[in-house]
Amino acid sequence: MKRQIVFWACFLLSFMVVNAQEVVYKDHVIQAGETLYSLAKSYGTSVDEIRTANPQLGETYQIGQQIRIPTIEVKIPDCKQTYKVKKKETLYSISKQFGLTVDELVNANPVLRDKTLKKNMEICIPYSTQEKDAMQPQPTVIMPDEVKIAVFLPFGLNKSVKTKEACTMVDFYEGFLLSVQDMKKKGIATTIYSYDETDVDKVLQRPEMKELDIIIGPKEISNISLLTRFCQSNKAVLVVPFSSQDYIVNNAPHVFQVNTKLDNRYDRVFEEFSRLYRNFNIVFVAMGDEDNEMSKAVQMRRYLDKQGITYRNIIVDELTPDSKVLLPNKQNVVIPLSSTQKGFEQICAKLEVLPISAERITLYGYTDWQAFASKYKTKFATYHCTYFTAFYHNPDASQVVNFNNRFHNQFSRDQFNTYPRYGMLGYDVGTYFIQNFYEQGNKFFDKITSLRSKAMQNPMRFVKKNSTSGYINNALMKVTYNTDGSVSVEQL
Repeated sequence: MKRQIVFWACFLLSFMVVNAQEVVYKDHVIQAGETLYSLAKSYGTSVDEIRTANPQLGETYQIGQQIRIPTIEVKIPDCKQTYKVKKKETLYSISKQFGLTVDELVNANPVLRDKTLKKNMEICIPYSTQEKDAMQPQPTVIMPDEVKIAVFLPFGLNKSVKTKEACTMVDFYEGFLLSVQDMKKKGIATTIYSYDETDVDKVLQRPEMKELDIIIGPKEISNISLLTRFCQSNKAVLVVPFSSQDYIVNNAPHVFQVNTKLDNRYDRVFEEFSRLYRNFNIVFVAMGDEDNEMSKAVQMRRYLDKQGITYRNIIVDELTPDSKVLLPNKQNVVIPLSSTQKGFEQICAKLEVLPISAERITLYGYTDWQAFASKYKTKFATYHCTYFTAFYHNPDASQVVNFNNRFHNQFSRDQFNTYPRYGMLGYDVGTYFIQNFYEQGNKFFDKITSLRSKAMQNPMRFVKKNSTSGYINNALMKVTYNTDGSVSVEQL
C-alpha cells in the first residue's frame, strides 16, 4: 500500500476557472521482472488503483499479461476571457498586457490571421503557457511505506583473518545501522538486506532483489558494473560510497557516487578562495617536496590571473626576518606547496621567527592535514589554518563525541582509526539516502540537485556530469581553526 499526497497548484485569477479532469487508462503488457509496485512507481499511481482497474488480477500475474494502468489527465479550457479591443491597440500591446506572445494570441484567434485588429472587436484571451502549467496538478507524489535497501560490502566472510579493509567495512555497516535506528525514530520504516559482495551475482537472482529501492556498495569495480546494470533494469538507486573513479557514473543515471575526487571540485575551491582572500597579500611558498601539489598551485594561479588577483611566488628559504615578504600592515595568506607533515613543520618554523603578528597570517592548507591536526592544535590555531575538503569531522564537536560514545556502547568497540572514519561515513550515507528517498518518493530524482545534508563528516550535494550520466558528489567543506581553539566548519 502506498500513501499518496496530491499537491494541487492554485492559480488565483479574477474569474472562475473550471478544469476538466478525467481518468485515462493506458494498456501495459507485464514484462519480466516487473511488479505492481514497480509499475505504480513508473506511472505515478498506486498498487490499489491498478488492482481496482484490473479486477481480474489475483495474487499472481503472468509475464505477457495485459493490464490497464489508470492515469489522470487534466484539460484546461483554451479561452480564459473575452476582450473588447480599444482604439489604437495592437496585437503586440494586447499580448504584452496579458503576458502572452503574439503567436499565442493569434493561435487563440485564427481570424486575426486574415483580418486586421479593429476597435470593439471581441477576441479570446488564452491562458499563457505558464498559467497552464500552474493550473495543471503536479504529479502524484508517492511516498513509500518503507524503504527497501540492500548493502553489498567486502566483509571478508570467506577469509580466516580479518583484514583492515574488512574492519572498515564493518564500521561502515554499523554506522549505517545507527542511521537506520534514527530513521525509525522519525517514523521511517526500512527493510535491510546485507551481503558479502563476493556473492553479488548469486544474490541478484533472489526474488526480493526485484523490490529494492536502494543498493549501497559495493567496492570492487566489476561488482559496481554488475549492480549498475541491475539497478537500471529494476529502477533502483545505486549508491557507491568508496570508489573515486568518476567514470562509473557514465551513462548510468541511477548511480550516485559519494567519494568524488576533490580535483573535480577545484573550480569551486578556487572561487571560494578568491572570494575570501582577494584583498590579502597572497604568497605561494615552494617547499622542496611539492611535486604532488604543483599542479594544483598552477591551476589556482591561472584562476587568480583570470580574476586579476595578484600574488607572490617564493621559496621557503626566502621567509626570513628581514625579507619583508609578508606585510605587517595587511592580512597575509601563506600557501605552502606541500601537504605533508614535514612541510607543515617547516613552514611553521619559518613563520615563528618573522617580525609580524600571527594575527596577520592565515596558513592555507590541505585535506591531508587532518591526519596530524590533533598533534599540532596550538600551531593550527595560531596561524588560523584553513583548508577546503570533501570530508571532515571535529573530534571535539558534541555530535561527534555523542556518536563515538553511542558507537562504542552499541558495538563494544571504537571505530577503526582512519581518515575519514568509516562508521561516520556509513551514518551520513544512510541518513541522506533513506530520509530523502522516503520524503521525496517518486520525485527523488527531480529534487536531488536541490537536496542537502547536515552531515557529521561527509556532506552530500549531487550534480550530474552531463545529461546522460549519474550523479557525483560536489559538496565542499571549509575548515578554519580559530585562535580560541575552536574549529569552524562551513558546508558549501
